[in-house]
Amino acid sequence: MSSPTWDAYVAFRTRALQRLAALTGGRLVEEPGAVRLVSADDGVRGGLLVWDAVAAEPLREVLVADSAPQWVALLPPAAELAPVVADSGWDRQEQRVAMAMPDLSRLRPPPVPPDVVIGPVAVRQASDGISLEDAVRLSVLYGEDPSASSRDLELEAQLLRRLSGIRFFAALDADGQCVATGGSRVVDGAALVAGVATLPSYRRRGIGTAITAVALQAAVEAGAREAFLDSSPAGVGIYRRLGFAEIGPVCWCERSLWA
Repeated sequence: MSSPTWDAYVAFRTRALQRLAALTGGRLVEEPGAVRLVSADDGVRGGLLVWDAVAAEPLREVLVADSAPQWVALLPPAAELAPVVADSGWDRQEQRVAMAMPDLSRLRPPPVPPDVVIGPVAVRQASDGISLEDAVRLSVLYGEDPSASSRDLELEAQLLRRLSGIRFFAALDADGQCVATGGSRVVDGAALVAGVATLPSYRRRGIGTAITAVALQAAVEAGAREAFLDSSPAGVGIYRRLGFAEIGPVCWCERSLWA
């Protein structure tokens, strides 16, 4: 099995931004060591990915422009620019761990814990499944995303309905309560794992691992051959058990929604 690399991670993230730009009428700007989505849609969170030690002053100019990104991801060696990004207002910063599974044929899904049932979320309107609004609320409020307090739940649900390649699942307890979520998005044969969250009282039961595996298996059925994700340091063990390997640290920087 080949080892995951930053080149593969950057290539996948760039393709995902390209798809999002095409879907929303945004503009992708590729520069040496960086790529960014300039969003033309209030419901889309444009972003900036930096993987090289770019100059500080041009970065500041991007961050103070009217088309400034909502999030900034700094890969080594660009992590040294974190103070510059923070001074420009992106002071919600958290260290994440980029991970990859280069060969999804090696996926071995664990058993689903007996006290929950995992089923699809009704991403498309008029489709059968668990309420999208309930699943989004749980994934935002109890997931690993450090920007949860700045997210608009209604806009998140609307964007999921528009994106192609989305597979989203929820775990229900015996009373029908949504207690965990997990999803994947397939882009050109690769899957991004996202939306993994579990209610605090249901953690450490293997539910997060099981629902991530279900989302990955759905991605495989949709043609994905590899997968990527960004984990909190505490969540790395979940993904290791599924076969993911660490690529390296990512500094995720966000700011609150516009005033």
